[in-house]
Amino acid sequence: GDGSDHVKIRETTTVVEKDSFEELQLKTLKDVEQLSERCVGKLNDCRTKAACFNFMRDTLRGIEGKLDQDECTKLIKELQTLVTSKKQEKAEKDRNRKKQATDVSQMKKGAKVDYQAEMDMMYGDGYGEYDDEYDEYADFM
Repeated sequence: GDGSDHVKIRETTTVVEKDSFEELQLKTLKDVEQLSERCVGKLNDCRTKAACFNFMRDTLRGIEGKLDQDECTKLIKELQTLVTSKKQEKAEKDRNRKKQATDVSQMKKGAKVDYQAEMDMMYGDGYGEYDDEYDEYADFM
């Protein structure tokens, strides 16, 4: 050659095992909020049935010693609000499902119609009960 030597430098990769959770420090409420957001994100992405419930139950069991009575009462109120909201959502879904099932314009030929639900929707719940009461009164006479 021409005097220029080609030197090949071999790159090496070093793997460092690191426990980022171990390094996580919760010094401020913002740190706690960020941890909560990350956990919620992971739980929302999780497809395992009952993952959220199990996480909440296990977390509560693990930190119950750090919660005072007022905090427990606040948790109960939050849960009760959530339960009420879930009941309202379910009732709304049930009403919509019932409404769809009784909407004659969308029915398939031969489908059963809930006429009492239709009458209740048009004239208010309990439509037709007056007739039953009147019949009982007539029988009494």
